[in-house]
Amino acid sequence: MNNTVCPDIKAVLAKALPSCEKCFSDEKFDSKKEKNSFKILKNQRLAFQVAYIKKTPELDGEIAAELVIDSPLKDYITLYSIEEVPNYKPCYEETDDDYLRKTPGLFPDLLSEPKEMLRIWADKWESAWIDVTPDENTVPGVYPIELTLTEVETGETASRVMQVEILPAQLPAQTLIHTKWFYCDCLCPYYDVEMFSDELFRIAENFIAAAVKRGINMILTPIHTPPLDTAVGRERMTSQLVDIEVVHGEYRFGFDNLRRWVAMCKRCGVKYYEIAHFFSQWGAKHAPKIMATVDGEYKRIFG
Repeated sequence: MNNTVCPDIKAVLAKALPSCEKCFSDEKFDSKKEKNSFKILKNQRLAFQVAYIKKTPELDGEIAAELVIDSPLKDYITLYSIEEVPNYKPCYEETDDDYLRKTPGLFPDLLSEPKEMLRIWADKWESAWIDVTPDENTVPGVYPIELTLTEVETGETASRVMQVEILPAQLPAQTLIHTKWFYCDCLCPYYDVEMFSDELFRIAENFIAAAVKRGINMILTPIHTPPLDTAVGRERMTSQLVDIEVVHGEYRFGFDNLRRWVAMCKRCGVKYYEIAHFFSQWGAKHAPKIMATVDGEYKRIFG
């Protein structure tokens, strides 16, 4: 592997970009400044993008191409496809000027499994996401990452070589307590699974493990259904880890699901637990929804 830049595929333009860029498909290709070298610490995660577009806008149709990564760091590299998602309301009316866009449209946001074949268009540019996650055993030094686009029809190739310098130091353990509200009731309908079923726990563990890798160390723990982000007059899907039974006015509590939740979070590296709020959001006007089996009948007793 060498550090030269090969000529473009005859019909494709490609460039490397830092992760903080947003590549809207209707922007001009030359509006973004290319970045080909990066520096990270031994246990730091690096992310960057490769953007591409068809060079010949006067010709209709698309080009099929394959993207291949070669590097001594290959075992630490993950490739994603960046998908656009619809954004119907990017912001409220009263805003500052620090928004990429304020009008509805397609926004590059979702990272998905890499496509076997890239479809490269003339009238819109797209991008792929590259994650580099070395570990503490990685030898410091400068490493090349070569990205090769191969046009399927002609076999023509083009390469871009990034330089990643891994410094002989590590990030210290994080001291910030970092949470993002984690809602199981969003996972259940999407994956069509029952709340706190074996499958839900499996899916939740994947999400929590991914969150911990990206710096989250506290997880919202729904001992009862979190009374958050709920419209007035509506209620969230029940996601209550603590089982409650009321028999002739006597309360009994079951903690099996809560113990299972904490064990799962510990496996993922969670350090802190944010307990579900005891009042509704925006003014603490209402108690949370609490479900219980009362003399044999499962019903809501608060909220």
